[in-house]
Amino acid sequence: MLSRMLCCLLSTAALALAGCGGDPCGPKNCTGCCAGSVCQAGSDLSNCGTGGATCSTCSSAQTCASGACTSAGCSSSTCPSGCCADGACQDGNSNGQCGSGGGSCQTCGTGQVCTGGACVSSCAGTMCSGTCCAVGYQCIGSACCPASQSCGAVCCSAGSTCWSDASGNKSCSKICLATSDCTSPNTCCAPLVNASHVYVGNGACVSPTAGYGCMCNAASDCATFAGRTACVPISSQDVVASTYYVCRPNDANAWDGCNSGAGSTCPNGYDCMGDAAGNHFCTHGCVSSATCGSVGSCNSMGCFNTVLSCSSTSGCGVKLSTSQSPSCKKYLTCYDKALGTTSLDSTYGSTGTCWASTQAVADSCTAACTAALPSMKTSFPSVTECQ
Repeated sequence: MLSRMLCCLLSTAALALAGCGGDPCGPKNCTGCCAGSVCQAGSDLSNCGTGGATCSTCSSAQTCASGACTSAGCSSSTCPSGCCADGACQDGNSNGQCGSGGGSCQTCGTGQVCTGGACVSSCAGTMCSGTCCAVGYQCIGSACCPASQSCGAVCCSAGSTCWSDASGNKSCSKICLATSDCTSPNTCCAPLVNASHVYVGNGACVSPTAGYGCMCNAASDCATFAGRTACVPISSQDVVASTYYVCRPNDANAWDGCNSGAGSTCPNGYDCMGDAAGNHFCTHGCVSSATCGSVGSCNSMGCFNTVLSCSSTSGCGVKLSTSQSPSCKKYLTCYDKALGTTSLDSTYGSTGTCWASTQAVADSCTAACTAALPSMKTSFPSVTECQ
């Protein structure tokens, strides 16, 4: 009798023994759960239960609480790569349920997209190391680079452009409008053209030994180029073929320079004529631009023949820029008002020398005005014309 009572007391305390005296495990002798004939505590994932019922095996997403398998809930441990919504783990990659690390799912707002578990601004351009590059930019070296400064695996600095040499090798070169803008050793301002071989309005500073035409505004830009000291228009098929001038020999040959020291006179059918910038070259006399080529112009020029008079008072040259640029108009209006002087009108004014020469000269003037405007705006904040 004593041994039977001891057996029952032990089964109640430990909940881990078979029914006493041969009784099967069940509600009468097990407050946990029964795994076969063995009474278990009922609190393990593999043996979960209560009241002597058969033990249940909980899944990895559940816990055994008070003898019942219940959902473990959503947390960083159960949902490490997604987000939690209403206690359930979501993948966290949709605009309506965006998140990561088991945090609460978020709804991305207007103009946002869910990327990598985070709501970010919609990117119309290119994503670059988590940053959205604006349209017209490229991702180079984990940073956004303007397409105009993209140069293979390198992003050129502001004021530079990508230049390809005759072998296709690319490098960053300073942007220029004339050779005078360049410094040693890349002292030649070579014209840049697009895929259709049309001049884009500026050049790149390269080595003068590279074999490229070096842009100029006047002969002084060519002074350091041995054998190419005259500033003349480019010609093709005996007509003007460019909107800019380049350094060419001063030898009085057709479409070459005929400045002092040329040592000869222009060939028959050509006159030595000079433009407003003081450039003398062998060109055709003309009465209309139709005979000067599609990009040429019949301009009023001086005659510098050493023997015979010129055939005309006009010669074929580069089209002149006759209109003041908006940038220089703005700059001059600001300058005149702020400083009370019109000293720059003869250069940058509507009838100034900037607009009486080549397009390259006009472009150079416009670049100077554009560069000067910001400092004028800062220096004279109360002058409305400068703002």
